[in-house]
Amino acid sequence: MNSKPEDIVRCRVQCGMWIFPALMAGLAVFYAIDHFVIERTWELDTRLVIAMVCMLLLVSSLGTALWFAVFEIRADDQGLRWRTLTGWRFEPWSSVTDYYFAPTSGGVRRIAVVFGDRKLEFDARITNQSILQDYVQSRSAIPGGRSWGMRGARDTDPWPREFRYGRWAPPGLLAAAIAMSVGLACIAFVVIDIWRMTTDSDYGDPMPPSMRLMFLGVNVTGIVFVVIMARFTFTSWTAFLYVLRRSKMVVTATPDILLQQGKDGETRIPWSEIDKFEHRAKGPWGWLGGYVVRSRSDNIEFSSVIGNLSVLKATILANTSGLSVE
Repeated sequence: MNSKPEDIVRCRVQCGMWIFPALMAGLAVFYAIDHFVIERTWELDTRLVIAMVCMLLLVSSLGTALWFAVFEIRADDQGLRWRTLTGWRFEPWSSVTDYYFAPTSGGVRRIAVVFGDRKLEFDARITNQSILQDYVQSRSAIPGGRSWGMRGARDTDPWPREFRYGRWAPPGLLAAAIAMSVGLACIAFVVIDIWRMTTDSDYGDPMPPSMRLMFLGVNVTGIVFVVIMARFTFTSWTAFLYVLRRSKMVVTATPDILLQQGKDGETRIPWSEIDKFEHRAKGPWGWLGGYVVRSRSDNIEFSSVIGNLSVLKATILANTSGLSVE
């Protein structure tokens, strides 16, 4: 490329993201060393299970770390270059046909740049994210110009917009809840086993302070994983029961009104009459919650697991003045 170094915007995965593969690798290595380097009297079946858990953690860690190390985006006056595990790719600015924030089911924003039938989509947790967005907006040659926005919630996107719980949402959430429960049980088994190691005479009696400190760090890490898994497990079961009761509800957004249809009838609220948009947490964790759109006379409530939640939220905020999610 002919651009000067200072004219190039370089984006890599943020340093804070590396903690996830590091934690997985550390836990796998520690657990493997304890069970296969230090002599222990485990049965063969138990050793095979432990080996599979360690390999799964290690492979996941190495795969994530490899992706983090390779992924890079470069933008200059000629176009956009990006590198993945399959190598470098390049598209000139003249081929950009769209750019937007991609709808996601979680809270992590994803950015997408479209080049005709090709698309670059990536996690927003990268360095120089805002600089890259400005670069794309200023260099692309889309007729009439365009601002960054959530795909499906922009003024140029089609109306009306329907938001409903998919037919596979209840069984899908049930399967997720069962899988989370199994995962929680497996992680709890590992944590309990590590906790028992702190009283193992193989490490000396009494245990050396350095060894005790190491075990303490591993125990704390394991407990954090258990708490995280317990939270996701609780949320999965709560989501399944909540959606099961509201699976027939539909929320429709038109240029003039927000409409909710369900077993109890329908509610219509013009955009100009919306006074508040609130997030109302449910359960002791406060993670799975409902959203409430309030006017002086009516309310519209929907769950946080409704289809295309991010688009629905962006549509509400884009069509109301001065509101934010409270």
